[in-house]
Amino acid sequence: MAIAKRPSRISLPSKNEQWNSLLEYLSEKFPHISEAIWIARFNDGKMHWLEGEVVDLSTPFIANKTLCYYREVEQEPSIPFQHLVLFQNEH
Repeated sequence: MAIAKRPSRISLPSKNEQWNSLLEYLSEKFPHISEAIWIARFNDGKMHWLEGEVVDLSTPFIANKTLCYYREVEQEPSIPFQHLVLFQNEH
């Protein structure tokens, strides 16, 4: 499994639409990602506020906060040829 080196960020809406937890919000916002995957990310410490504080399954939805999480890919597609680096810098 491949995991992103940098977190993805999501800005939570300014209005709470009756979400009691981050899990409820994320499950509704990203219906193509199973709740089990979100739960695993919470349990593995792969989710935190922008300021660095780790969140867990009991963390409530907080309007206007920025949530960071690490995306994972179960299986990367294989490239059928050797790649050539055209440009590289510190990023």
